[in-house]
Amino acid sequence: MTRKMPTGRNSNQGPSQLRSLVYNAIRTMIKSP
Repeated sequence: MTRKMPTGRNSNQGPSQLRSLVYNAIRTMIKSP
Protein backbone atom coordinates (compact mmCIF):
# COMPACT_ATOMS: atom_id res chain seq x y z
CA MET A 1 0.00 0.00 0.00
CA THR A 2 3.06 2.21 -0.30
CA ARG A 3 2.27 2.92 -3.96
CA LYS A 4 0.86 6.42 -4.43
CA MET A 5 -2.58 6.50 -6.00
CA PRO A 6 -3.35 9.11 -8.69
CA THR A 7 -5.21 12.14 -7.40
CA GLY A 8 -7.45 11.99 -10.47
CA ARG A 9 -7.14 15.61 -11.53
CA ASN A 10 -8.99 14.72 -14.74
CA SER A 11 -12.04 13.83 -12.64
CA ASN A 12 -14.19 16.32 -10.76
CA GLN A 13 -12.32 18.13 -8.00
CA GLY A 14 -15.12 17.34 -5.52
CA PRO A 15 -14.80 13.53 -5.47
CA SER A 16 -11.02 13.87 -5.87
CA GLN A 17 -10.79 16.00 -2.73
CA LEU A 18 -12.97 13.55 -0.80
CA ARG A 19 -10.87 10.60 -1.95
CA SER A 20 -7.68 12.40 -0.98
CA LEU A 21 -9.14 13.05 2.49
CA VAL A 22 -10.08 9.39 2.95
CA TYR A 23 -6.72 8.23 1.58
CA ASN A 24 -4.89 10.53 4.01
CA ALA A 25 -6.92 9.12 6.90
CA ILE A 26 -6.12 5.54 5.83
CA ARG A 27 -2.42 6.37 5.53
CA THR A 28 -2.47 7.91 9.02
CA MET A 29 -4.16 4.82 10.44
CA ILE A 30 -1.61 2.53 8.78
CA LYS A 31 1.34 4.65 9.95
CA SER A 32 0.07 4.79 13.54
CA PRO A 33 1.08 1.74 15.65
